[in-house]
Amino acid sequence: MQIKHYHFETIDSTNNWAKTNTNLFNKAELTTITADFQTAGRGRFSRKWISPPKQNLLITFVLWSAQYHFNIPQVLALSAADMLHNRGFDIKLKWPNDLLLNGKKLSGILSETVQDTEGHWLITGIGINLNMPPEELNEIDQPATSLLNESDRLFDPSEMGHLLTAYFSKQVAHYTSFRPFYERYKEKLIHQPGDPVTIGEFSGTFKSLNPDGSITLTLNNGTDKIFISGEIV
Repeated sequence: MQIKHYHFETIDSTNNWAKTNTNLFNKAELTTITADFQTAGRGRFSRKWISPPKQNLLITFVLWSAQYHFNIPQVLALSAADMLHNRGFDIKLKWPNDLLLNGKKLSGILSETVQDTEGHWLITGIGINLNMPPEELNEIDQPATSLLNESDRLFDPSEMGHLLTAYFSKQVAHYTSFRPFYERYKEKLIHQPGDPVTIGEFSGTFKSLNPDGSITLTLNNGTDKIFISGEIV
């Protein structure tokens, strides 16, 4: 798979830039956009993504597909988990695509789409906390960590971006479904059957990860409900 890379010292958001510049992209390529600093970085549900300049990996991947694949963010999360595992970190996944290290959030993914006349541009951004010290992590509104905080080692964002691109591009080059990733994803999933779970207005217990990447919850009224997206709290 051919790869086209754009890099910015400062940008409002790598995802925003991708959404407004799809005319530049080649449908046969994987496009990556990185930045040293984002002035308006976003997480899911329009949350602000805090990332000081040149400390973290901020990268957006753009793929074109004739169909919408809601699993692409999960494949990216798994690619990042595998990359970091090979660097000595025991990464767990919080469904659908958060990366946890020692029970704290290390990385989040924001996935968006732009409709094309024949399909969709899949725009999937990931932020990985690399070198944030404790005093900056404490400014985040949930338990968060960084590779530096867990290892006392510094990491080069550019090098980590190249590594993640290599892992992810290999996984999506011939992507057809989530099934080949199911077992590895399940092994890293932090949720276990019987765990209490709330997604939006629905509360119950975790029942299963399904082969298509969705999950099934047993609700408090005893019925089962399948979710393909949402945030577990």
